Amino acid sequence: MIKAVIFDLDGTLIDTNDLIIDTFYHVINELLGRSPTEEELNHVYGKTLDEQMEFFSMERSHELVDAYKSYYRAHMDARTHLFEGVKDLLDDLAKMDIKVATVTNKGSRGVRHAFYKFDIGKQKAVGTVRDQ
Repeated sequence: MIKAVIFDLDGTLIDTNDLIIDTFYHVINELLGRSPTEEELNHVYGKTLDEQMEFFSMERSHELVDAYKSYYRAHMDARTHLFEGVKDLLDDLAKMDIKVATVTNKGSRGVRHAFYKFDIGKQKAVGTVRDQ
């Protein structure tokens, strides 16, 4: 019998993919004067935001992180949504008394916002985060 299910948050429950890519392009172009390559983006996926930005510029990583967060937060409500079927899946798991957890590199502020925005916190979801 399944007692719990663990999901990744970004790209699994919530469609943030386009916004994440656009944010990288915007920030790298604005601060470093170039566009990241597809190879570079593939290299940094799954790492913390600090690690990602250090890859692009050790000297300006803090500035890149701040710009990334600012741009992402300004656009996240309009540009992110639950993937189709996620809400029903989480509701079904809750009805079966199966615990749900999420894992993410997103900070706790972002997790709380996502749970509130998409009304998914009541499904016994626990956000596991690495605050940055």
